[in-house]
Amino acid sequence: MSLRMVDHPVVLIPFFLLVVSFLTGGEVGWVLMGLSFWIVLYISFTSEVRVEGQKIVIRVGKPFSLAKKEIPPEEIVEIIELPSAYGIRLVGQFQRPWVPLGSLATGVFVGILLLLRGEFYGVLWVYVSLLSFLDYILRPKEKRTRIFASVVISLSSALAFLYLGHPEFSLGVIIYGFLDAVFASDNYGQEALIIKTENERIVLLGDPASKKKFFEEIKVLLAGGSNAQTS
Repeated sequence: MSLRMVDHPVVLIPFFLLVVSFLTGGEVGWVLMGLSFWIVLYISFTSEVRVEGQKIVIRVGKPFSLAKKEIPPEEIVEIIELPSAYGIRLVGQFQRPWVPLGSLATGVFVGILLLLRGEFYGVLWVYVSLLSFLDYILRPKEKRTRIFASVVISLSSALAFLYLGHPEFSLGVIIYGFLDAVFASDNYGQEALIIKTENERIVLLGDPASKKKFFEEIKVLLAGGSNAQTS
């Protein structure tokens, strides 16, 4: 999976739709909630960062980009690699931490409101919001805490679905939670690449192979004359 930028403001669009769906209710609310869910998946799996020609191109969503940013090499001041073993919280590295924090708060808050309204799928929004935020709030060296938190959140959500009479969702949550815990035990944390320009600090997240490949491409790009530092 390609590196991606997760603190762009457009990431909040599906969560805004989620709030509107709750306020609207009825069939329109169902449509908006389904749309918000699919936009979350679309952003998560299709966003990318690439070197195209003589510039870095960041897309939130592909082939239909919800946002696009182009960075010429002369604007780059510094590039920093953060391996997954680095002892920091990623949420502290974002220029706009209110984007991932807003996504978490909205997903959990609306999920709880849905449950209070008697709609069981509120559990799903709380579950996904909490689980996706673990990699941002915990330090990579806190692997055991990360795995324990994943197990607790998954089991709690599974029990909630059982209590609400939807065992089929419980099974799905348990399977997903197991896979998440296995991934965390083998390769905890997302590696990061930070691109600093004069006006912005861009944090790109992804797996080690994607980060290494992109970092090498940046080195070739900067060899053309930029004064940016790499570390």
